[in-house]
Amino acid sequence: ANEVLAKQNLKLKNDMKELREQMESPEYQQFLKGAHSVSFADEGEGQPEFKCANYICVKNLTEKQELQDQVQTLKEEIDSLNVQLERTKTEGRTDEEIDLIEKLQKELDE
Repeated sequence: ANEVLAKQNLKLKNDMKELREQMESPEYQQFLKGAHSVSFADEGEGQPEFKCANYICVKNLTEKQELQDQVQTLKEEIDSLNVQLERTKTEGRTDEEIDLIEKLQKELDE
């Protein structure tokens, strides 16, 4: 039992040392100064993973905001397509055809 406790104690000491080193690292200090200036999306490019609840929280919030932005963009695109579809249904013409008709109408008016 003492051997098991000694191994667990050593592991905890090593984990604490590793965590302390990460917290003292320039990358983590930069994160603390301006979390939004650290690129969270570049996981494959050597961005260290900090064992820190704050880092994970901000990272998750950033990813959530990016997803919300993507959803909003998709909603806007769907709305635009729905407007085009309604116009096509009601008039039976595409935007290009409508533009051509307007251009020809202007030329006739001149």
